[in-house]
Amino acid sequence: MTIFLMLLFMLVLLLIKGFFSGSEIALVSTDRPKLRHKAAQGNRGAKLASKMLAVPERLLATTLLGTNISSIALTTVGTVLMVGLLGSKGEIAAIIIFTPLFLIFGEIIPKSIYQQKADILAPIIIYPLSWLQTLFMPLIWLLSKVASAIASLLGKGEETGDTEREQVMAMVNMAESSSDIVAFERGQVRRVFQFAQMSISEIMQPLSDMKVAHENASMKKLVNICRNNDVSLIPLYRRGPSDICAVVQLTAWDLLDDQLAEKNVAMYHCDVHYVPIIQRVSETIELLRDNPDAIIVVVDEIGQTQGIVTLNRLVRLTLSGQEDSSIVGASTISKDKNGIYSLDARLPIVDVNDTLGTHLPTLTTTTLGGYALSHFRHIPAVGESFVAQGYLFTVTEVTEKAVLMLSAQAATE
Repeated sequence: MTIFLMLLFMLVLLLIKGFFSGSEIALVSTDRPKLRHKAAQGNRGAKLASKMLAVPERLLATTLLGTNISSIALTTVGTVLMVGLLGSKGEIAAIIIFTPLFLIFGEIIPKSIYQQKADILAPIIIYPLSWLQTLFMPLIWLLSKVASAIASLLGKGEETGDTEREQVMAMVNMAESSSDIVAFERGQVRRVFQFAQMSISEIMQPLSDMKVAHENASMKKLVNICRNNDVSLIPLYRRGPSDICAVVQLTAWDLLDDQLAEKNVAMYHCDVHYVPIIQRVSETIELLRDNPDAIIVVVDEIGQTQGIVTLNRLVRLTLSGQEDSSIVGASTISKDKNGIYSLDARLPIVDVNDTLGTHLPTLTTTTLGGYALSHFRHIPAVGESFVAQGYLFTVTEVTEKAVLMLSAQAATE
């Protein structure tokens, strides 16, 4: 083989080595959510890349196998070339000359380029990698199994869902701290993510804050309730106030009708859906997406109504963070100069976690007051306290029925 052909062969091998080295970093660096979005839009390369990235050990085994085969071939051909030119000194010369060249043009430059263009290149380079993976399947299968076995011995990492959520919340933090937010007010994006974690009980309008009427109440009585209390929704009960069987809605336009009191109440019944008190807000949103005019009635484990949720309420709470005026008071958080937090017991636990950086559980209880009662197992007195996740929570205001306010400060060792 002539020197020219050997150099040409080495150039081809160097390009192959650069392809595999760059492909590895491109697939690791690509934006997974963006890739899934492209796949959902019908991009075949993105679909294939998402599918293969679901088994990363096989994909990495393919790139590493290609890199190593091309490296061995490059080293062999380069050594043969230099030995043919320089004799016994050719091996040393090959190491001195080719090692930095292979490193720069076969590793550093390709990886730098592929990393910068990862989102563009990933759906393209996945095709040759897929063919090679099929070609070398037995060897790749063996390598991936060995890698998986070693990884399992060393211990599994954190769950991907938690990691991705932390990454998203970190981006939200950066976005909200910038001055470039135009479409949304500061805090709105964060509230959207918080709502997805909440249970429906954390955002419902409690039944105790609403005016209710018997199912056989006359239209005249319902009209008077709406006008005297400035409300538009009236839950109707059957056996007792917590046994809600229907909801009547009378809008401002309806109330302008002089003949409204003579009309049939059933004409103004809303479409009602019953959901358990532990249902996630994200699931309720799916329900309201199909029927935006529906009224969500939240019930406990024995079927007693606890509250009401509407699409308007969800939107209002998400975008403004403010509740309806019909709800007495607002859950607050404040911090004094000594770093001690004053916390309303009605605060959702997700808000407490977000403020304090804690991870208090949200499935067993939904509010800070409920979480405190789960610790005390009785209605506590002012001054009683408990420690949770590095904070000392102290009751500062209480009634004979419930905890109203707590303080939180860093617990001392």
